[in-house]
Amino acid sequence: LTGQGDVACVGSNEWGQLGDLTPAPPGARRVRVEEAALLAVSSFGGSVAVVQRDGGVLMWGAGLAEPNRVPLSGVGAVNLLVMPGEWRSGERSLPLCLLRSDGGMECWDGSRAFSPFSQPIARFVDENLCASAAGEWCAFSSISASCGSEQPPPPFQYVWTHSNDSTRCSLFWDGGVECEGSNRAGRLGTGSTNELHQRVAISGLQSVRKLGMTAASVCALEYTGAIRCWGMKTDGTVLPPTAVALLPGARDLACGGEHCCALLGENAVSCWGWNLWNQLGRAGGPSDAPLSVPMPGRVEQLSAGGATTCARLQSGEVWCWGANFKGQLGFPPRLSSSDPVWVTQ
Repeated sequence: LTGQGDVACVGSNEWGQLGDLTPAPPGARRVRVEEAALLAVSSFGGSVAVVQRDGGVLMWGAGLAEPNRVPLSGVGAVNLLVMPGEWRSGERSLPLCLLRSDGGMECWDGSRAFSPFSQPIARFVDENLCASAAGEWCAFSSISASCGSEQPPPPFQYVWTHSNDSTRCSLFWDGGVECEGSNRAGRLGTGSTNELHQRVAISGLQSVRKLGMTAASVCALEYTGAIRCWGMKTDGTVLPPTAVALLPGARDLACGGEHCCALLGENAVSCWGWNLWNQLGRAGGPSDAPLSVPMPGRVEQLSAGGATTCARLQSGEVWCWGANFKGQLGFPPRLSSSDPVWVTQ
């Protein structure tokens, strides 16, 4: 979402997520949206949505040839626009939801608009959880969402691997973490690769607020600013939850397919893991120790996917590094860039 009120997109355009169905050109493509105010991107399915300042809601991707108006009203203050990749609420698929500051909530399932609540929202516990006066709740994360009435609410963040040795970890509201599935890389946190065939509560953690998962490990950002990881290191060693050294006061955590990056309290960025595509911000081999990535300004947020990492600066600029085989760095596809490159503002 740019300072000019439109949207800039880069990368793959397989489903029209760059605003139309034409081949993706090098560089950032501007999607012309009148006065865009809020932006949401689906983690799965190649969909993008925006709320305009006049209350209109537009959506594109998922095979659409151009931005289409969605029958939701964004008039008034909208607290949150979400497009969960996975929704657990009966059999209904809910790709897009608006949460308003007046307590209203609207969702669109591709054919009709409705609210999953029988009464207005009574309170926002935080940006991830809201509850109605009737005791109903909806919990959101960047990749999943749940609505229901049972207590306590389910986990608010899930991370998992999509492979033959799939592992899934859940972060609960009390800061606890549980993992289940394959333990081939030690992702169940026991310090070994012995299969357990049961859900495991991860010990050695203190009030976790965010999870990240790679193909071989899981990392947890605690409210204290510490980051603890478990699973397989690049040398094949399997560890239980262990503090990542040299990372004091971390403010954000982002993990890709085989690497993780942390935003530190002094606005420095450090990355560790495999480095086949220079996703650690420098050329060379893998590193289990965090390596500093020089940034051109104050960093506010990190995001990682596959072998690419992006940083949003306080100025509004977005800088990315790592793999570029889909043009996700905003210039003609080539193998990678070890230096952060400016993508858009």
